[in-house]
Amino acid sequence: MATIYVLGGSTVAGIASLALLPPNIGATLCYVFALLPILFLSVGSSAPGYIANAISSVRGDVDDGVTPQERICRHEAAHFCCGYWCGLPIKGYSVENGIAKVEFGVNTQQLTATEVAALSVTALSGLVAEAQTFGKAVGAESDLLTLEMVFRQSADFIGAAAQQDLTRWGALNAALLLKEHNAKYEQVVQAFASQQSVEDCVAILES
Repeated sequence: MATIYVLGGSTVAGIASLALLPPNIGATLCYVFALLPILFLSVGSSAPGYIANAISSVRGDVDDGVTPQERICRHEAAHFCCGYWCGLPIKGYSVENGIAKVEFGVNTQQLTATEVAALSVTALSGLVAEAQTFGKAVGAESDLLTLEMVFRQSADFIGAAAQQDLTRWGALNAALLLKEHNAKYEQVVQAFASQQSVEDCVAILES
């Protein structure tokens, strides 16, 4: 019954946000509502409270017990791992405020369907990783805005329905990748925390 409520409520809320709110705000909220059912099924099937926590964090509720550095490190490591697993080329590597970050290189003006798919998984991976580990996704809004930009830069037009499908698909595949390769992901998290080189991080994934 909870699944029905989540799916039904998210669908109604997503449609309402597109119909009643300004385009940018409506699209962003629509992505949030589109993501909630897949997070509920893939992450919170045994603990529905995860979904409630994720919604609360998107609204800006305070998260207790987790340092910002720990959360950001895990978030960025998820982007790195999923991006690499999806075949995205690494463009740059930097350390900001003690957190390692990686930038992927793609032609952002004309994204192919394959690149859009890979970037959909990569963009949502940080949000999914936070939800899986902490039960809350503080970085949700940033990831969803990134995903919206990916859709806009697609060489082929992606309608609202297709965007919602890609959002669900991207979140599901990010969750599956992180779960399947959890041991390597955890090693990369530690590598990011200790500011190891991108070569060291790649070596972990290829070992």
